[in-house]
Amino acid sequence: MKRLKKRMIGLGLVCIVCFVASGLLHFWYPGQEKVAQDVYYLTSYSESSEVLVVKIVQEEQEITLGNVSGETLIMYQEEEITADNDAILDLFEQVYLMPLYGKIENVSEDGLSEYGLDDPSMTVTIADVNSSGVIFYLGDQTPDQGYYYCSVSGSSDVYLMDTGTADLFLESFDRFYDLSILPSLEGEDLKGLTEIALYAQGEEVWRLTQRKASETTNLVYYDMTSPVALRLGREQAEDELLTPLASLTGEALVEAGPEDLSVYSLDDPAWTLELTVEGEEYRVLFAESETDGSLYAMTEGSSIVVLVSDTAAEFLDDTYLDVIGDNIFDYNINDVSELRVTSGGETRVWSVDSSGSEISVTREGEAIESSDFLTLITELNDLLIGGACDSEAGDLVLSVEIELTDEDPQVYEFYELEDRKCAVAVNGTVLFWCYRTAADSIAEAAEKL
Repeated sequence: MKRLKKRMIGLGLVCIVCFVASGLLHFWYPGQEKVAQDVYYLTSYSESSEVLVVKIVQEEQEITLGNVSGETLIMYQEEEITADNDAILDLFEQVYLMPLYGKIENVSEDGLSEYGLDDPSMTVTIADVNSSGVIFYLGDQTPDQGYYYCSVSGSSDVYLMDTGTADLFLESFDRFYDLSILPSLEGEDLKGLTEIALYAQGEEVWRLTQRKASETTNLVYYDMTSPVALRLGREQAEDELLTPLASLTGEALVEAGPEDLSVYSLDDPAWTLELTVEGEEYRVLFAESETDGSLYAMTEGSSIVVLVSDTAAEFLDDTYLDVIGDNIFDYNINDVSELRVTSGGETRVWSVDSSGSEISVTREGEAIESSDFLTLITELNDLLIGGACDSEAGDLVLSVEIELTDEDPQVYEFYELEDRKCAVAVNGTVLFWCYRTAADSIAEAAEKL
């Protein structure tokens, strides 16, 4: 996807678009000369960069596509909207040299109805860098459906345009719009995504903040900062959020330049997705699902309303528990500077130094094998969340305090519940429950060290 910023097109292109719209350009037809057996050229430029504007008028729709030095512009129904640069440049690559096959000479004005050209279904204007160009019209398909009848402004002849070429203008205009509603979240750009938050009916559901981005790879990590403070695993964040976000795009354009958002219930959206990318904030608005399996969406301040499929947007229904996934912990031994575990009335403290070529772990000044300490880290990371906890907590069973490099300590406390369960408090607030066996396994691993 391209950035959600309008491209600034040169004043010259904008003026030419206006001229095309008002029909003030002087057009010429370069295809009068027969160049091969029954083959003529409607356009015969040496390269696509000579084509400056393509304007397509189809029934009550019209679209003007412009191109200057690889930068594109769309004027749709007199509204400038964000273009799909690649799709427009691809069209220009295919129209700078357009053959016609066969010619029916000197058709009278009355005879045009035989070819569907007395009231053509489409008018196409192609303007070039020399302020010249061609206007042509499409009529009916031939009986064998291999061609369309075509006439050219200023000529009384009728030509045959092959179906493949005609489809370039007949297919939906949607392919020319940049229907994406988020900035790019792929590759290197992912490092620029520093914060993500979801609101439902104006209330914050969850918020993630980027913890760090590796300088040597494209990997980034996120912490949940609301409603709880927790570290998220890379895989969990990718599966639940980053992958769905990267593929989130509109399926069809609903309206360009909407004036009344209440028509789509976007004046009071059901969900708002807030992202901070490279210091710039984006807010994407979503309405309730429509009956056809899609919902209205738009980026606040953008020029279009699009339809997004329910499937692509299903992550909007995720609670913070869904985003966290099954694991409370996701710690790498390299990130831990100190670990404190209290169980059975005894507190054990391990210090970790990973600044050298090898990881050094000590307890009360005594060296501990890092591989043995890693067993304890693994037990922490293997602990699974059973669900949200709203039961009254009992006695304290286990306390785990983790100090991370350049980060505030995280404190996890396990309290006894009925049915061999434990309530888990994060930084003093009871949030989850887990099975007592998980807490016991952590305590046993700590006792062995």
